Amino acid sequence: MSHLELISNVIPAFVALARDYCNLLESEEHDQDLTRREHEGDLAFDANICYQDLALIAQTIAFSLGEWRQGLDDKAIINLMKALESRLPKLPAQSLSLWLGKFHDTLKAGSPKPEPNETSVDGHLSAQFPRLTALASKLSAEGLGGYGECERLVGLSSEDIQLYRSFLSRKIRLFRESEERSQNERNKFLHRIKDARAFLVDVYCRCPSRLADEAGSHISPSSSFIRTAAETAYCLLGRNWKCSCSQRVRQAGLSLSREVRLGLSHNSQAQAESALFEVIFPLCQDDQEWKPAKVEVRTSSPRYKSGMEAECVAHDICLRLKESGKGQVHFVAGGDQLWQRSPKGSDSSQILYQHMKTLDHLLGDGTASPDIARYYPKERLLLCYALCKTCMDFYQGAWLRRLWRSDHIYLRQMAGHIFRWDLEMPFLPADLTELEPNSTPKATFYHYHKYPIILGLGIVLLEIATSTRFPTSQNPDQRKRYNEDFDKAKDLFEELKFSKRRGGAKLLMSGLIDAIRACLEIEPPSDSPTNQLAEDEQVRQYVWTRIVRPLEETLANVWQPKAIKPQAHQKEVSGRRMVTIQTTHMVQPPPPTKVGPSPSSNVTPGQNETVVSDEGERRRVDEQKVKLAETWFKYHGNALNYIKELGNGSAAENKRIKIAILDSGLKLSEDHQIRYNYTPEMKYCSWVDEPGSTEPKDGVGHGTHLAVLLRKIAQEAEVHVARVYRKRPGEKSIPLITKAIEHAADVWQVDIVVMAFGFDREFQTLKDAIRSRTDRVLFFAAASNDGKNRTDQIAWPARHPDVICVHSADGHGNPSTFSPDHKDNMRIMTLGEGIRSAWPPGLLANSNADKKGEVAMSGTSCATAVAVGIAALILGHAREFATEDEWKTLHTPDCMRRILGHKTWSKDVSGYLWVMHWNLFEEKWSREWIRDSIRSCFR
Repeated sequence: MSHLELISNVIPAFVALARDYCNLLESEEHDQDLTRREHEGDLAFDANICYQDLALIAQTIAFSLGEWRQGLDDKAIINLMKALESRLPKLPAQSLSLWLGKFHDTLKAGSPKPEPNETSVDGHLSAQFPRLTALASKLSAEGLGGYGECERLVGLSSEDIQLYRSFLSRKIRLFRESEERSQNERNKFLHRIKDARAFLVDVYCRCPSRLADEAGSHISPSSSFIRTAAETAYCLLGRNWKCSCSQRVRQAGLSLSREVRLGLSHNSQAQAESALFEVIFPLCQDDQEWKPAKVEVRTSSPRYKSGMEAECVAHDICLRLKESGKGQVHFVAGGDQLWQRSPKGSDSSQILYQHMKTLDHLLGDGTASPDIARYYPKERLLLCYALCKTCMDFYQGAWLRRLWRSDHIYLRQMAGHIFRWDLEMPFLPADLTELEPNSTPKATFYHYHKYPIILGLGIVLLEIATSTRFPTSQNPDQRKRYNEDFDKAKDLFEELKFSKRRGGAKLLMSGLIDAIRACLEIEPPSDSPTNQLAEDEQVRQYVWTRIVRPLEETLANVWQPKAIKPQAHQKEVSGRRMVTIQTTHMVQPPPPTKVGPSPSSNVTPGQNETVVSDEGERRRVDEQKVKLAETWFKYHGNALNYIKELGNGSAAENKRIKIAILDSGLKLSEDHQIRYNYTPEMKYCSWVDEPGSTEPKDGVGHGTHLAVLLRKIAQEAEVHVARVYRKRPGEKSIPLITKAIEHAADVWQVDIVVMAFGFDREFQTLKDAIRSRTDRVLFFAAASNDGKNRTDQIAWPARHPDVICVHSADGHGNPSTFSPDHKDNMRIMTLGEGIRSAWPPGLLANSNADKKGEVAMSGTSCATAVAVGIAALILGHAREFATEDEWKTLHTPDCMRRILGHKTWSKDVSGYLWVMHWNLFEEKWSREWIRDSIRSCFR
């Protein structure tokens, strides 16, 4: 037994001991003498911190799986073991066994005894730590302790606590009596635990910036476990998928008859002793249908109490899939047997698997803009990461016996979207035939590239990066075709690097460039005698260090911790698995005392503090409003998808709708640059700073929020941001606003101008600038946030007859209380409450931003940006069919008001016209019906 294994066996008992001690201090019935001791307040706090540190140590040990990683210091481990040993009494071995407690006495009568762990304690450890090894042996004999138990310690139940606590006499406590009385005495023990926690987390869960050293360059042991588990799943599924259905007989000549699809997740889930995969099976019936199933692989045979809990599968997977109907299917593999768990309920996600598309379907052919270009860079990078991680885990395995090709990578439908596919969960097809050794593609002496699987992966990465199908060679000679593809891939890669040097292709961050280069230009270790990667493990190590890790670090640095956690942080499986290891704040300690709400706090449940008003005030936002806004965006997403289906992909540069937003400026974080500043890039110009300054600035966040909101609503539009004020627009801003309007209309030649501000009175110069351009530019303005209190109700310029006034509502169309009363021709109302959008990075510290760095804001300014985005979508669609005269009519305020307020896709709510554009762009309507409906507003 190693040091780490010994710790893994005993640490669960000490976590339970610490938690039990915390509960004791919280209890109203605990020792009254203890409550009167001098440092009782500090005692409870120290106990909570100690519990947190011990639980974090347990999770880190679970993650290590016993791997002794470079940099792991014997001294730190020994000090931890000494600290744990010090909690146990110094007694002879015979007496110690009695002191540790009697486990059998605590078991309920008739409860099954767990399988014992096979643990042997070497003499050196036994002599150095006799009490710990005695406890480890006692726990092991009852099948407790170990890496798997360490991983599940988050949120210990009272049963778990009592189970482990029963191994220790009640006289054994977290702190000795002298430590309870003295802070200094406690600190000796606490510092050892704290130092061990910090050291172990640093070694096994180091941050991405330290992954470059050799200590972090080894494949996690979990990868080998995943590979073994996946092979087990393949064999057992193939062995038990036998049937004689008539449908199967008719399909006998088709590869589909034995083809399944394995889910590949970038952020999959695993436990120390099991792996969970998602596999999709074709059902044996006349109408082709696919059935998803969870396949769990365990290291030991599962034990079930009765046939009602699980049934053994005997060559009848096909029948079981059909009999399950809409129920969830969960297979468990272990000990050379396959079991089916009893269904727990209906699986509503099955519909997402019925119309899967291949990656090849999303790629362009060079004649039209591809579908994949409409996905965020993060989504495409996560797809790349999932594919590369799969190559590492499954190289030369049963699941990866085909060359990588984009038409062999399947994508399921994204939940809540009709025409959008989930790039973050690709599926790999595989035939469940008997395992054939050396059946994966091999290179020959005459092949330029000696690793066909890796070359194929590199070509797929190129396709994702360029959004274009790879022009595969049609040479009938297989060897020549392979070499021609290799040469073409290298040429495309050089073009790609040139594009990045010119500042294009924002997706091409260094991590993806490095991964593609490593796929195409194999560089074996310098000490390799044959200048080749001789063994499979060498290839997998190469894929990890040169292909997977660059992508991993890029994702972690840009989106951490949202998109991906580096392998040094996480056990990963190319299937769906459970991640419980975290790097910080893994365990929340129980509170030392029970306290009520702070007297000074007026936050109510369901509310959150965010920047919410157009004037920059901080208010409490009801989180329900944020959820309603998210629901609105789901409806909007359906409309976007159908608009895309109706059109021809992305708009050409000369056909894009151009929007100018006159506001406080623009300042995006690096993360938001990648997320939102894709082609066409947002343009920026300031009238506040140096004349014509193009250095993005935003001192209040208002302009940034609305610009990104516009990008979310009208993804194909070209957004120009004009900075016309620093904090708030005032009378001194009028000349700057006027100049910006002139520039936007005359130089940028925009279709729409957004004025998300308002004044009490008119300004003639601004009025003239608007009126002289209303024949070719649409102007939108915010109604006001002063509710019904303004004497003039609606602010100016929103009340100008040539400007479209916009009111605000929540996501269900209920008018906002801060929106003024409607008037004739001033009734348009869109979403304006609880909308999350980007915020300048320099202002995030004073905001309550979410994990994406986005802040919720409410106001008629938000509603104005939403209305403009909807108008841009309508203009963009109309551009495909409108005549020149019709196009001019579309740019008049009266026509656009009629379109937005059309009774077919808007709703009269207390006199306001709630715009529901998804009723116009609904799948049931034909292209002709939509065009005729828009044309009906041209009168």
